[in-house]
Amino acid sequence: MNYQPKDHLLYTLNSADIAIITIAKNAEGIIAPSKLYGHLAAGTSIAAIAPSKSYLSNLVEEYKIGKSFKNGESIELANWINFLSKNKEVNNRYSESARSLLLKTASKKIIISKYKKILKTYI
Repeated sequence: MNYQPKDHLLYTLNSADIAIITIAKNAEGIIAPSKLYGHLAAGTSIAAIAPSKSYLSNLVEEYKIGKSFKNGESIELANWINFLSKNKEVNNRYSESARSLLLKTASKKIIISKYKKILKTYI
């Protein structure tokens, strides 16, 4: 499989209406999927497939940036995608919430501030 050039990433992320982000049952607590942040930046609605108590599921539900599904809930996921395809205003609300969450918690200014704090602590 060939990867898209990095200069195409902006267009690739912005072309999606929904991002499907997964965490395997046995990976809960070990990883936080980094692709989430690119989709938040693009304002993409999130379909999280993860254990119900996971960081990802909690984030999606708390900030209303999409919907969370347990591993194996493929019919529920398909029904939700179908629902969003017919209800653009709902998808738009998820998208707006996703972008807002990123700006509130992970803007460039916020991230730089966090890095400075870490560096001051350990240097």
